[in-house]
Amino acid sequence: MPNEYDVILQGQYTKLFDADVTATSITFPADTATEPTGEGVIDSTKIGDTVPQGVALRFYGTDAADETGTAVVVVWRQDANQVWKAQKIADIAITLGAKQGISAGVVTDSHYYADTLVISKDTGKNYTISPADDTTAMVGVDFQSGEKIQVLLSTDSSAAGLNGEFCFV
Repeated sequence: MPNEYDVILQGQYTKLFDADVTATSITFPADTATEPTGEGVIDSTKIGDTVPQGVALRFYGTDAADETGTAVVVVWRQDANQVWKAQKIADIAITLGAKQGISAGVVTDSHYYADTLVISKDTGKNYTISPADDTTAMVGVDFQSGEKIQVLLSTDSSAAGLNGEFCFV
C-alpha cells in the first residue's frame, strides 16, 4: 500500500450501506462455506483491467459533531476446503466532525463526516489521514492478499447512525 501522500484513488466513492447502521455493538463474523456478500463487503478481485491494492474509507454519521463510533475491518480468504475465513485487520475509532454533506449529495446535510480516525489492532499496512479539524478524515486499508474486505460498524450508543464510503486505491 502506498503511503498517504502517494495515494491514487480509482473510480468514485461508493456507499458501504444503503441505510445508516444503528447497531450499538459489532458481532464478528464466523467462518462460513458461503461466500461473503452484501452491504459492507467489498470484492478485491478486479476493477476493469486493474486489481486494486486496497480501499480508501471515509465515514460519516448522524446526530451531531463529536459523536463517536467504531469500525472493524475484516479480510476474507478461502482455505483449501473452500471455507471462507475472517481475519480482523483493523479496529478504527471514529469521531464525527462539524463538516456536513450537502442536501443533494449521497452524504446529505443531516450527516457529519468523521474528522478523526484512530486505528488500533493495525497490521502495519494501513494508513490514516486524520486532520481532527472538521475536514474529512480517511483511512487506507490494504487488501493483504484477501479476496474480500468487510467493514462492520457500531454507533457505540453515541452517534444515531453511521455509514461510510469506499474508493479503490
